[in-house]
Amino acid sequence: MKKYQNVGTIDSVVRLILGILILLIGYTILAGVFQTAAYLIAFILVATAITRICLIYKIFDISTRK
Repeated sequence: MKKYQNVGTIDSVVRLILGILILLIGYTILAGVFQTAAYLIAFILVATAITRICLIYKIFDISTRK
């Protein structure tokens, strides 16, 4: 599965941290549609950090892996 991964270690850590921060902001500060959007964005960031596969990177043939 490693040959399909296109997210590097630093990129993955940054995505994970941002995802958790956005999730916390959505939970504590936001409400309504903005809270839902924050949850969706956080889910996408955390999912791409864990799987190390970014579909947008794949479309543009970008890889942050060394």
